[in-house]
Amino acid sequence: MNRRFALPIASIHLLLASGLAAIFLVGCSSGAPAVKTSNMQGTQGMQPASASAATAGLSEGHDLFTSKCGICHNLPDPAAHPAEKWPHLVDWMKDRAHLDSTQASKVLAWVLAERARETAK
Repeated sequence: MNRRFALPIASIHLLLASGLAAIFLVGCSSGAPAVKTSNMQGTQGMQPASASAATAGLSEGHDLFTSKCGICHNLPDPAAHPAEKWPHLVDWMKDRAHLDSTQASKVLAWVLAERARETAK
């Protein structure tokens, strides 16, 4: 049997979570100019489009976390587990919580962002 280099699934999840966290952090610190609108409502200095999209995804991740995960048990504190353990936990619980892969990714992104925010205090 010809075996090539194979990563365990936990390593793949860790790499994916690390990559998503890096993309999120780079996107938040991009220093892109604010998006201006032609709307006459006085909306000056709006968030950059990528930041508002990321915020929307994190908001959805938070909402999914609280609504789906809180049905069966108390919500875990994101800082209660190391960052490298969260991809496995979310993957393990996604079917029980009736989350599709996109929703699970949003939950994971929110948990990792919230964990980073909490541990930075």
